[in-house]
Amino acid sequence: MSTIRSRRIKEFINVTADVATPVLDILEPALALVPIPGLGLIPKSLSIVLKNVERARVNTETRKAFLTQVEALGALITELAYPDKAIAQGDTDEGRMKKATDRVAQSDELSKGMEDLQSLSFIDYWQIKANAAIDKGVEEVRRLLQQNGKKKLLPGTDDPVYLHIETEEESILAKLCSVGAGYRSVSVPKTELMEGTRVQLLDEIGQWSTGCLPNPDKPRRVYFLSGGAGIGKSVVAYKHCFDLSNAETRSSGGGPRLGASVFFDRTRGDMTAQLLFHALARQLAESHPVLRSPIITAARAYLKKGPSQVPGVSFHELLLDPLMRASAEMPKGFRIVVVLDGLDECADQPGLQKRLSHLVDLINTLPWLYLFVASRAVPRVMAVLASEAVVSTVYHHELNQDLGDHGDVKKYLEATVPKIPRYSAFLRGHPDRLQELVRRAGGVFIFARVAVNLFDSDLYRTFPEEGFRIVLSKEAGLDDLDALYLGILRAVFRPGDLDRSPRSHARLLSFLYAVTLLQKPQPLEVLAMFVDSIYNLPVVQQRLSGDATKVEPLKESDLPSIVDCLASLIYIRRSPGGMLVPIHESFYEFLLDRCHDPYYRLDQDAGHAGLVSASVLFMSPKGVKDYLQRYYNSEVNNRTHSRARPVSYARVWAYSHFWAATATKEFLNELGATLLTGSGLPSHYVAGYLAYCMDYVDAMLANCDCSREQINAILREFWRTGSRTGTAPRWTRVVKKRRSSTESGPEEFAQWLGYLPQYEESWQGVWNALGEDPELERLWYNRHWETDDDSFWHASDFDGEFS
Repeated sequence: MSTIRSRRIKEFINVTADVATPVLDILEPALALVPIPGLGLIPKSLSIVLKNVERARVNTETRKAFLTQVEALGALITELAYPDKAIAQGDTDEGRMKKATDRVAQSDELSKGMEDLQSLSFIDYWQIKANAAIDKGVEEVRRLLQQNGKKKLLPGTDDPVYLHIETEEESILAKLCSVGAGYRSVSVPKTELMEGTRVQLLDEIGQWSTGCLPNPDKPRRVYFLSGGAGIGKSVVAYKHCFDLSNAETRSSGGGPRLGASVFFDRTRGDMTAQLLFHALARQLAESHPVLRSPIITAARAYLKKGPSQVPGVSFHELLLDPLMRASAEMPKGFRIVVVLDGLDECADQPGLQKRLSHLVDLINTLPWLYLFVASRAVPRVMAVLASEAVVSTVYHHELNQDLGDHGDVKKYLEATVPKIPRYSAFLRGHPDRLQELVRRAGGVFIFARVAVNLFDSDLYRTFPEEGFRIVLSKEAGLDDLDALYLGILRAVFRPGDLDRSPRSHARLLSFLYAVTLLQKPQPLEVLAMFVDSIYNLPVVQQRLSGDATKVEPLKESDLPSIVDCLASLIYIRRSPGGMLVPIHESFYEFLLDRCHDPYYRLDQDAGHAGLVSASVLFMSPKGVKDYLQRYYNSEVNNRTHSRARPVSYARVWAYSHFWAATATKEFLNELGATLLTGSGLPSHYVAGYLAYCMDYVDAMLANCDCSREQINAILREFWRTGSRTGTAPRWTRVVKKRRSSTESGPEEFAQWLGYLPQYEESWQGVWNALGEDPELERLWYNRHWETDDDSFWHASDFDGEFS
């Protein structure tokens, strides 16, 4: 073995900081001169592998395994650069690479043979082989890192050193977007497509993703799947993502690959329009090596200017510019698919429209990028995807046109209902009931799903005749799905029973208001606190038939009976915290928009006003004191499930409810009474004080060793000038931005400044509580919690609401 080769191998084995230089010095000049698409991918991907191993400093066996991958890549590159002349088997790796480099340097001679290299089959073959080698190398190193990740790597030291698999690049991507919005994080009902259904539709989508729809000569690279609520759009989008991912793992070929997926879900509320470009950039970088380097480079520069920027800047810097740079490395024939679902469930429709328009422009710019969109045909989405400007780009499939074909729903019902024992026996004597159910479902999968849920619930599993009576009932003025929702409500919460028990009616209304209007789903223990706070408010009490004075606070144990009765419509998600979510968002929409029965109908404006009042109760001095005690006394891993959860929710989302409510004089007077134990206060005073409360909690928690005077000074300086003294709060920046978008915003904010002395004085009670309770004071000044869990106060929790 030559001395040079020995030295090079030692450099690999030692994994020193300069290990990448010798290899890339050999590869990069050669590959830069070989005009075969995709070859530039190799040194960049190899660089990523080298950096992973460089950080790891793993054991000898791991280094040897990595060296094998490097040699395999070197041999492949040599073969690519030197296709028409065999290299002597006895040459060393470095000798072969030198010959290849010399060969490439003779560009005139190489050019003479380039006509042969332009053969499509040849190029495709080596592109596939190159990507397979790269993928294998990266995955092998990752596996070895995971295998050795928990071993003690520095023997002889007292403190074990654990291997951190997350690299610097992954840290950047995590900062870019921490929200799990991809297809793997959707709710369970969106994953349940019955085998053998939607076959033709999925085949059509498969043809589209390979560039064959409507025909290979003029493919339309945006597929728009639209349709009404509950018709099955999301489950089709999920299945398409699943199929693309599985096809990618089965083969390293040049077929379509899933680049990114974003599923908007109103019941989760964490994915916003403002985060869309961030989420897509992160997933695209994580999905494909050719995209990783340019996106990470762009994200690194982008984050230095702040995590949240205007849509045009985010689009250009995170997507358009890096993807344009990556296009030069994109293997010919590759197709990357981006999937968007539930655009109609995005709260910020104007912001979404701007971003969707940018994405269509991106598709028209990059011939290898495809966009799949599933959504109801809401105005903002249609303004982009149905405009004349994109008619040659968008292929529109309207699912409502397929409702006449009941075949898939029929398969589902015939496969599920007879499996319920009592229903199987009942259907043998009443086969027409199942046929009527198929007709009533009308091709809407969510109707069929809710019906089966009801049949299989504890209440109706043994009563098939009653179950069919409920799901087949009709209601004047409502479509079949809304009639089903109302029929279930009337069956499980009978109006006569609610009249006889006003307290039960109050619990039900309080529960429905909380689950439908809270911006994020909550576990039962936290939900109970909001239900308890809403119970005594006029929005509930004015709807009752009699006195429903609350005897004692409502607790978590009061809610399971309601959840059980609504088991066909809502469920507890199997995830940390056990969040309560609907089977389909259309149930909540029905309660707020279309229900005409006064026993169950919800007033959206009044409900938001009630949640503002409930949130304010958590923000009061007593609420803050209770928060501190419960937050500090709970274990770190369980802090999000204590009283701290509703306080943090109130601090983040109360103003969102405030803007959604109709700010009548009566409401503001009620809110003023809740906030300041008085009434008749000016509306400007109340609105400003709500913002001040949120800022005050933020400032206290960010500066826990500051005195009352120091906190007051921080807020006073920030409210008046926007400059930072100590750690300034974040809320006012958001409120000022939102208020400045209205005609009276700046003037109203100026009025708030005049109330600062009164606002400051109102918080004296919190400081008194700290002074009167030595244990609470000790906990407050204990700074250890600052790094334990700052998720409550993360800016991404609320910034998107005000873009």
